[in-house]
Amino acid sequence: MLVSCSVSFCSSTSIIHRQTASGYIESACSIEDNIPMEADKMCRMIAAPHGVAGERIIEPFLRMARGENATHEHNKALGEFNHPDGWGAVYENGGSYESYLSVRSCWQDSSLKWFNDKTIILMHARRASRGEVNVVNAHPFHVSHNGKSWYFCHNGTVDDPLIAKYRGGTDSERYFRFLLQHLDPENAEESIEAAMGMLHDYTSLNAFLTDGDQFYVINRYSTSPRYYTLYLHNGSDGPIISSEPLPDVVTEWEPLKNGQIIVFQDSSMRSTLISWSVGLRSSALLAPRVWLYTAYNS
Repeated sequence: MLVSCSVSFCSSTSIIHRQTASGYIESACSIEDNIPMEADKMCRMIAAPHGVAGERIIEPFLRMARGENATHEHNKALGEFNHPDGWGAVYENGGSYESYLSVRSCWQDSSLKWFNDKTIILMHARRASRGEVNVVNAHPFHVSHNGKSWYFCHNGTVDDPLIAKYRGGTDSERYFRFLLQHLDPENAEESIEAAMGMLHDYTSLNAFLTDGDQFYVINRYSTSPRYYTLYLHNGSDGPIISSEPLPDVVTEWEPLKNGQIIVFQDSSMRSTLISWSVGLRSSALLAPRVWLYTAYNS
């Protein structure tokens, strides 16, 4: 099991989280005024459950966040639709997980270059849909639950009333706490399937969730399949999951099916496809093929 400590650089746009043996401590630096959000927007994210060198994915992640990597329903031309409302990362450092959060866009944050020398677990660039644009609402979220330290990031909007009772400044954080409440690590796929089956009002439930021992990937959406489908590269260099195929990282990517749950543990991978269609728009039933995207370097 990985010991977890979450930190970020202390500035007017950052926040410090730290997990200690005695419990979860949150110590906030001064945070700049909230920035007005745009409604009904989304995010880009990438994960490597076994870790990936930062120098390998930083630039492709930047292009994806700026909308310069692929076209889709919201990005009709490269660079037209970006994700400027904060970013964050989880990375390994000396056998533990640490995290960094910023309210700046990743392409405006000079700290990003620091991650070239790190082993990255996940990265997330936000385009706000619910909740103010501030560092507290940046992903990944970090929660201590049942004696473990959990990290989570999400792409989509969840308006389902079932998550309303959970604490959080955004729908994503409330969805995170909802999942933790229903997750049974001994029956992970079944418990996640049951939890998702309870939710009906959302654009996407796509998420990465990890406690350092297991890494969960959820690919489920009700609209915009080209935008929401997650992609998997599962080669000898370890698995990578991304919001878009990143040809500068690897050339072979497999689109996940709508409703697919993947659990990574140690060197193993388990995949479950949920059989369901209720509440889905017909255009979202099938995952797109990679060729639907215009790659940055094609």
